[in-house]
Amino acid sequence: MIKKFLTVSLFSFATLSSCRPKEDPNKYGLDINIFAYRIVQNGDKLPDSIIDNLKMYYMVGSTKYYRSPGNDSSTANHLLKPSYYSGNTFWDEQGVRICVNVNSFGVIHNYWYFEFPDGDVDTLYVESRNVSNKEGMQDVCQCNNPFTVIKYNGRDAEINTELMPQGSKPPIYNLIKD
Repeated sequence: MIKKFLTVSLFSFATLSSCRPKEDPNKYGLDINIFAYRIVQNGDKLPDSIIDNLKMYYMVGSTKYYRSPGNDSSTANHLLKPSYYSGNTFWDEQGVRICVNVNSFGVIHNYWYFEFPDGDVDTLYVESRNVSNKEGMQDVCQCNNPFTVIKYNGRDAEINTELMPQGSKPPIYNLIKD
């Protein structure tokens, strides 16, 4: 019985150790590109009462499409707190939010809109490009669709190096609200 257990254990260990990533980056898919952002006004994050009620949408013709994870809906909202993924509430408290569907899988919509509780609407413009796994591993996102342009109300977004050291994944973008 013990001999059988050891044989099964060794076989399992050999199988598991052979599943480790290989050195060739083109053999494996990379993570999706996650858009992590923090809206800043007058140098401070927006209050939770505003960012917790923020909505995001894109337009097709004159129709607004609010986004939810995995599908489109006229009423859904999918601006997630970072703790949704990590369980850590530090970035939640710093006003950071995550929007997975902003060009995570390649360009679908370049223009996105933030709708504030008071009816104000801000514009987010995002471009990304599709790259090989080798190039993607060298980008800060370590993904196949890195962002090349991010503008908020026409102004370039800044990478927040105070909350996350430069090169951290995903970078947190400061979106400056006038």
